[in-house]
Amino acid sequence: MSCSGADIDTALESAWRFLSRQARSVAEVREHLARENFSRGTIAHTLKELSRDGYLDDYQLGCDLLRLARARGWGSYRAMGKLQARGLTAEVIERCLAEGWDTEAEMAAALEAARKRLAALGRRESTMWPRVARFLQGRGFPSEVIKKVRAQLLLPSAPGEPE
Repeated sequence: MSCSGADIDTALESAWRFLSRQARSVAEVREHLARENFSRGTIAHTLKELSRDGYLDDYQLGCDLLRLARARGWGSYRAMGKLQARGLTAEVIERCLAEGWDTEAEMAAALEAARKRLAALGRRESTMWPRVARFLQGRGFPSEVIKKVRAQLLLPSAPGEPE
């Protein structure tokens, strides 16, 4: 398929429909246009035009997704995984995390989640900690944060369990 004006117009229409449902990354729009069988040249031109006009901004998308992750009580690992799944580059992810991720807020979110989980389990025994730790890991909290949560909750280790 050649890179004609009609192809570009059709690709732009397809991209706008795709973007009308939700914000997308450059990679997601590229994949969408490739599935629609547009040429590489048409895709490149379309992406350039959409970026220039402000329809595509991976950094802004990453920051928005991080805010959503924080609101949902996710840890940094899960948030990074979601950003990677959306096709954001490592550089964009690092920039978003450096400018918009608060490690103190992550610790507070992990502590709150652990307390709720312990309350749901109904006990504070050391035998409950492995279940709480797995729960926090599933929410995407790093092991360093999980260890600090345990220390703050003053949960003793079970016999044979590492500190």
